[in-house]
Amino acid sequence: MFYPLSLIISGLVLVPNLLFFLAKPVKTPANPSKEPVFLVVCERLGQIICFIAPLFYRLNFSGAWEIIAALGMVLMLLVYYFCWIRFFTHGREYRWLYEPLVFIPIPMALFPLGYFLLASGVTHSIVMLISALVFAAGHIPISLIQYKHKQNVST
Repeated sequence: MFYPLSLIISGLVLVPNLLFFLAKPVKTPANPSKEPVFLVVCERLGQIICFIAPLFYRLNFSGAWEIIAALGMVLMLLVYYFCWIRFFTHGREYRWLYEPLVFIPIPMALFPLGYFLLASGVTHSIVMLISALVFAAGHIPISLIQYKHKQNVST
């Protein structure tokens, strides 16, 4: 069964990413970082499933856990949007994609992952949980590699 309303989960994360494609970052490193293929496969596979899986699961806000998960999703999304606003208001400089937020490293990688993990609770989806974990297995190390590469290039 399909639940098109559940695609709001994916849509809310995709909005700033679509803006990113319209306004590419500036001051990008001349030589891109090199990520292991296995991590790239994990990241892409997890992303694809995280974006498609909600279509097959109904949003459920019937219990305390679901409401707590939904509130957590809102918090994760708001911080994620804040990081995107920070990126766009700082001239779209590449470094702002990876800059820590206070004491939180790579927030633009961690907050959408938290969002998708919590979405698995709202949808009661093991598939969503596993895909978020696969996404995390690739996305976190790749973001750290890119952050360290950015640090090495700028020094």
